[in-house]
Amino acid sequence: MNKKISELSIFFLVTYGINYLLGILLLRNAFLNPNLFMGEMVLLPASGVFLAKRYSHDDKIESIPSVIPGFCMFYGIIIIIKIITGINESRILLLGEYATIVVSIILLVRQTRGRNENKPFYKFELVHKDFVLFIVIMTGKAFLDMLPYLKENNTMIFGLIGNVLMIAFIFIGSGIRVLGEEYGWRGDLQPIMQKKFGKRAGVILLGILWEYWHIPLWFTVYDLKLWEIPFRILLAISFSIFLGYVYMRTNNVWLCGLAHSAFDTMSHYGTQGVNVEDKNIGYHIIIVLFLILSLSLFILKKEYQNIKRTDEIISL
Repeated sequence: MNKKISELSIFFLVTYGINYLLGILLLRNAFLNPNLFMGEMVLLPASGVFLAKRYSHDDKIESIPSVIPGFCMFYGIIIIIKIITGINESRILLLGEYATIVVSIILLVRQTRGRNENKPFYKFELVHKDFVLFIVIMTGKAFLDMLPYLKENNTMIFGLIGNVLMIAFIFIGSGIRVLGEEYGWRGDLQPIMQKKFGKRAGVILLGILWEYWHIPLWFTVYDLKLWEIPFRILLAISFSIFLGYVYMRTNNVWLCGLAHSAFDTMSHYGTQGVNVEDKNIGYHIIIVLFLILSLSLFILKKEYQNIKRTDEIISL
């Protein structure tokens, strides 16, 4: 079997296989807490790449911090103990949160002391204006989402401002979660998809695959209605376009992780087309479409047009 096919098989087996298997337990709502599930879920893509590279004896395995698959195993053990013993969930979740903060900080410090190309903010100057624009877009979307409710709860605006100011600190304390995704989706699968299907089609297909990976959350944590699913998929594609641009511009997975963390942080104030009140459905759909369009426009960047840059992307 071709080496690359073998690596992809291992990646998809770990990333989707374990995720969907645990998703069945989550759907039954009998054995698995949603927070435990998501703690394991976000670490699977990077762990899948790590195992695939180890299987093929690829030297590029060093690009992935071994602490990520190690932490994935830690969460896996916690889940198994929970299923077998039914131990108190609150204590397990607290342990997971503390461990996430400690491991994220250790990982950040460790990478900061490494080679320039491995440092978290390497080449940030190339995309800093785009990051500012991204934060403005996300903040504007969140504010518009809150607007109908400000009369009843005008303190929401202070929470939004606080979250904008706390983005960097939130990333420092939970970075391993978004990096667990980004090392897999952007760091490994994006270059493969773009070389196979082209830069634009590749990143669009990647966004679809990325959202389908979230299926176990659709009817559990997200509690989606059927009409909301297309908006989730479109949003994943548009965000994948932005993250894809950041990665092509910098070859730095950490910056993708920072943007991902900012998106998750700001999304606490947005519905993204999910579970909105009936009387405001039309309004929120317009806001979601605004976000989708804004992020999709990054596909017009020259990085998506220059064929030579695709060949220079380094896969993990």
